[in-house]
Amino acid sequence: MTPAKILLVDDHQSMRGDLRSWLHGRPKFRVVGDACDANAAWLAVDRLDPDVVILDLELPDAIGMPIARRLRRNRPDIRVVILTKPTGCTS
Repeated sequence: MTPAKILLVDDHQSMRGDLRSWLHGRPKFRVVGDACDANAAWLAVDRLDPDVVILDLELPDAIGMPIARRLRRNRPDIRVVILTKPTGCTS
């Protein structure tokens, strides 16, 4: 089985690194690249042809939901996973 090609899109380098580390060694996934903003993400999608985009909801140059909608409209073959940071969570 060919591993799913993953593109990581998050403006925090540490988050991209953590996700890359978490996915490393999992045979069903292969991180093919990352991007820190929407502009870089569009270029990476065209260049890397990922199967899955793990997308931060809040990027410095765009909001994640419109990016996800555009991806789904223009590239319906790509799956999108949206990440967000918890705010005000209490246990």
